[in-house]
Amino acid sequence: MLEKIEFDEEAEIFFQALNSELNSTRFGRKRSSDVVYSCDHYRNIASSMTINGLSPRGCSSITDFAKMIALYLNDSKVRIGHLVAVAPYCLQHRVMYTKDEIETEREAIRGETDAKKELWSMTLSQHLSEKLVRKVRTNLEVIKDKILKLRNFVASHNDGSSTEKRNLLTGEARSILETTLDHPLLKEYADVIQKYYR
Repeated sequence: MLEKIEFDEEAEIFFQALNSELNSTRFGRKRSSDVVYSCDHYRNIASSMTINGLSPRGCSSITDFAKMIALYLNDSKVRIGHLVAVAPYCLQHRVMYTKDEIETEREAIRGETDAKKELWSMTLSQHLSEKLVRKVRTNLEVIKDKILKLRNFVASHNDGSSTEKRNLLTGEARSILETTLDHPLLKEYADVIQKYYR
């Protein structure tokens, strides 16, 4: 039943951005052995907060729980609200945060109630996960129009031979690819488009 529930376009792009940000560094795919690179604009993406990336099982847990929430609410598709609701719970035990992030967030929640202090570790992880999701949403707002244009380009040129496809890269898609692509999801789209449409 869950496999029949699809994502709406906004939810799909948000999930791609979350996955891309958590699994990318300035140098490529993130590995837990990589040094966290926190200077220049890469400190603005989610991977600057974490030691490790998001595993395939972590991705599956987010998508499956979002689909369950959509099913429970009798929604026909997964929306971004479903993903935002479940992501912090799925991330809190799968993602290891940097010492700087932990210390910063620990200071921010020191004044919370004694009941929350008893669950200190879980509260801290929840706060960090919510912060990470907010960061991804903020970044997505900046790049969403470009992503939609690149997705529309691919969708409208998804037939024909590979020779025909290689000659189609014009207009908005070309102008987007010629700008600075400073987000990992934009780079992923650009790599696919350049491989198949140039």
